Amino acid sequence: YEESECCSRQMCGNNREFIMHLCGPDGSPLVHMHRPFTCQFFCLNTPEMRLFDANDEVCGVVKSVFNCCDRVFYITDEKNEECMTINGSCCQAGNFCFCPCSPCDEIVFDVVNNRTGTNGIIKKKWDTWARDLFTNADTFTINFPPESTLHERILLLAATFLINIMYFNQESNNQS
Repeated sequence: YEESECCSRQMCGNNREFIMHLCGPDGSPLVHMHRPFTCQFFCLNTPEMRLFDANDEVCGVVKSVFNCCDRVFYITDEKNEECMTINGSCCQAGNFCFCPCSPCDEIVFDVVNNRTGTNGIIKKKWDTWARDLFTNADTFTINFPPESTLHERILLLAATFLINIMYFNQESNNQS
């Protein structure tokens, strides 16, 4: 669940500060993600999300990196060492055409685990027109790089939340 102020959701939109809590089936907190307020201007003040465990210790950081065309993110671990890179090419049909047929119905972000050299993907799939018209739900699929650790997988989940907030969260979604 998201913890944020009503005023910041209404006034700051996608730049707002929030804390996202991920809980287990019994409701106990597992991790939380903190996204500080950012007012991005090209390469200045790029957004990031910090991941904390249940003991409030930093597990890692997902940081957006300025790129003229592509959507690039670096993921660092608890030791502040870069462990993964995410790249979403701007030359995908799904960025421009919203048809419910392939290849226009998806946007793919390539994930590279820098430690193991293995690849994965984060995929945003456009829903049917009817579902998009009546809900604010988005559909993402994560294929984790093989041999990635649990912390790396949780960091990829945090990266997916950041990608959704930055690129796919319309202003009308902030009213709920």
